[in-house]
Amino acid sequence: MKRLLLGIDLQNDFCHPEGKLYVQGASDDLFNILRLLENAGSAFDEILISMDSHLPIHIAHPSYWRNQKGEMPTPFTDITYQDLIDQKWIPQYYPEFSERYLQGLTTMAYQCTIWPPHCLIGTKGWELPDALYAVLTHWSHQSGKNFELYNKGSNPFTEHYSILKAAVAFPEAPSTLLDVALLTKFESFDEIVIVGEAMDFCVASTIADIMKHAPELLQRIIILSDCMSNIITDNQISETVYDIAQKLGATLISSDQFLQRLPA
Repeated sequence: MKRLLLGIDLQNDFCHPEGKLYVQGASDDLFNILRLLENAGSAFDEILISMDSHLPIHIAHPSYWRNQKGEMPTPFTDITYQDLIDQKWIPQYYPEFSERYLQGLTTMAYQCTIWPPHCLIGTKGWELPDALYAVLTHWSHQSGKNFELYNKGSNPFTEHYSILKAAVAFPEAPSTLLDVALLTKFESFDEIVIVGEAMDFCVASTIADIMKHAPELLQRIIILSDCMSNIITDNQISETVYDIAQKLGATLISSDQFLQRLPA
């Protein structure tokens, strides 16, 4: 049994109560992830952690937009393609890419949500929590392998929730396109155990992309429900993703249930 632990965006800004975009429940999730690694680290042949990685100029930051009074949108404002056409919100940078992004979102289930600037490359919020880094280091020493970090989200024109591709891909920007090499890597494992934040955005988007581009992998996926939390309570869009994923073979269980499944 070859098993991958896929940790999605387990960074201070999501996991620490003082983080810029703290996910309610993430402290408990992190505790469960640490316990999982302390008790069953040897069950994982490889560990891959995605890193949400933004720069100051980004289409989902308040400073990217102004209304006609020169005011920035407040965090959690949704900006639509129609808002751009009506000049309700005006991009301060890259107007052509901004229009392409918002137009691309019109066929999707969500809009451009403005977030508090978070996971800015080089800041404390971008880093992994100290306790997680310590446990990962111990795993590396015990296994003789380094864990892998996977950066996503530095393109300023598009959100990059899923680890596999940006929300809207630009052909001229390879980092936004479907990462076929990463999918191929996933295919080399018998089980892919997924933990991370947030359950209803980056985790759900990753699973949705797996359903779309490699549905045969779903029967190998185990989602640990107590190692991730939602930003939006009762998010119906993400709940639909998890319902479909389970119908196609994915397993949604707690970390305790996963530990009980491992050989003694």
